[in-house]
Amino acid sequence: MSATSCCSNLKGFAMTRPPLVVFTCCLLALSFATIYLSHCIDDSNFLPNPDIPRDWNVLLTRMAGLDLCARPAAAKSSEIKNESANLARKEDIVSVTAALELSKELHSQMGNDTEIGGNINATLLGIKGVHNIHVSFVVFSNYTNGVHHNHKICATFTGLKSELPETQAPTQCDAKKGSTPGEKFSALSVRLRGPEAASDWCSEGTELRMAYKINSNLTATLTVADKALINLHLMHTSYFLLVMALTLIFYAMIKGSHSHNHEKLPLGP
Repeated sequence: MSATSCCSNLKGFAMTRPPLVVFTCCLLALSFATIYLSHCIDDSNFLPNPDIPRDWNVLLTRMAGLDLCARPAAAKSSEIKNESANLARKEDIVSVTAALELSKELHSQMGNDTEIGGNINATLLGIKGVHNIHVSFVVFSNYTNGVHHNHKICATFTGLKSELPETQAPTQCDAKKGSTPGEKFSALSVRLRGPEAASDWCSEGTELRMAYKINSNLTATLTVADKALINLHLMHTSYFLLVMALTLIFYAMIKGSHSHNHEKLPLGP
């Protein structure tokens, strides 16, 4: 078959069957797109794992998005430990410490070396659980030439092991540590941050807000085996689409489609 005949068949195919031509072009585009996506996944070293939606970055980001209120208390808050002791064994309760920051405009109203602690509903921290998470931290004085600065704290999260994220946890906290937190205690209460919330909800205490910077090391990423499996499926898909498109193109080159003149029959007698 000559090149002229193939070109003629392709031209006739394109003129008489435009929907099939569009379908073939879409197959080619999808095939090239899956090949490109496969190479992007293979070259990327940081791809979040969609099968693990809950990690410590999510929990700490949700914590930084809450309004906190510290009210003076006579003793430490330890309700979560009592609650958990009645529901699980001691080895099922874990504590994880992570670094956060307190806003300088708010924490400056606190007294020096104040220990703050309280229970937070698990759903407010993005955790699917029915129990509370106990959060505690110590506010130390943070002055430089009489000026307050953003205060780094080490917040400790205590709860059931089955409800806290099972991904890599924060490994260190560089905030200032003291030998004893002192004799001042404050009970912690929280609420969702929003313009519709009441402004006088913390009139008897000190309102606090936290800040958190995403740590890429705490994000659950795809493993090498996961990426290899994804690449395999994408390449198989791209080859299948490419074979379908090439089959249609070869069919058009060989068979083509030409219009035929038919004798018109009279409709009348």
